[in-house]
Amino acid sequence: MTFNFGLNTGLGFGAGYTGFNAGYQTGSIDYSKLNTYTNSIMNQFNSMAYSPISDFAISSSMPTWFNNIASCFNVNFTGAGSGIFGNAGNFTFSTATSGATTPASGTTTTTTQTPEQKAEADKKAAEEKAKQEKIQKQANEICEKLYVAMKGAGTDNDAVDAALAEITEDNILEVMETYIQQYSEDMDGETLVESLQNEYWVGWSGKLTSITNGLKEKLAARASKMGLDAEAKSFKAKVSAENNSWWNIDDEVVNNHFNTLLAAMITKRDQG
Repeated sequence: MTFNFGLNTGLGFGAGYTGFNAGYQTGSIDYSKLNTYTNSIMNQFNSMAYSPISDFAISSSMPTWFNNIASCFNVNFTGAGSGIFGNAGNFTFSTATSGATTPASGTTTTTTQTPEQKAEADKKAAEEKAKQEKIQKQANEICEKLYVAMKGAGTDNDAVDAALAEITEDNILEVMETYIQQYSEDMDGETLVESLQNEYWVGWSGKLTSITNGLKEKLAARASKMGLDAEAKSFKAKVSAENNSWWNIDDEVVNNHFNTLLAAMITKRDQG
């Protein structure tokens, strides 16, 4: 069975589209991609639990989610204003069929992999999965050490220093995200940066400035690797400007700069 659906451009769907309720019919559905994208969306929802940046991340991710899902459908144009399509939303589905099969402009076809190509792709996927599992394990261990060192009265400074030394540009995204997921609720809703800010007051020493500057460099380096070079440069400049004010540092501003870049990185990563 194929699906027919209407694109209701008259409801403010967006610039670049013409006509109203133009009909399309699916020529094929890439179920493998569809499953991957839906799993990715669900994983991102799970990662946002108790996250103070969840609203920003959801709103900035929705266009990407829509485009990824839409890309799984190879569609054929069936004509504008067709009576079989409703107009209650941007997309409306029907199990009716149409005889028109002219390919829609810009559609893509699914290519079939050779056994050798599939084996190579599976090998790369397995290697990437193993690498990510190792990084996540590191992140879990680092976050636990930091939580234990900072929770409750007093601070185990040596333990904090040792845990922070284990953070690299390769695992910092996972560390900051994992801390929010697993420990934020028990730490009064704090991000990792906020917890560190509450442990160390820059007025007593330059320790906090040194810590946030170190995290800044690693997070920016990871963002640049992900293709967010402009965002990384802006982030570094803003945090540096705040930290250079010394006695007038606004901890909330610094934390917000970290949250903004972190949200952009999570969105970029979950694009697939």
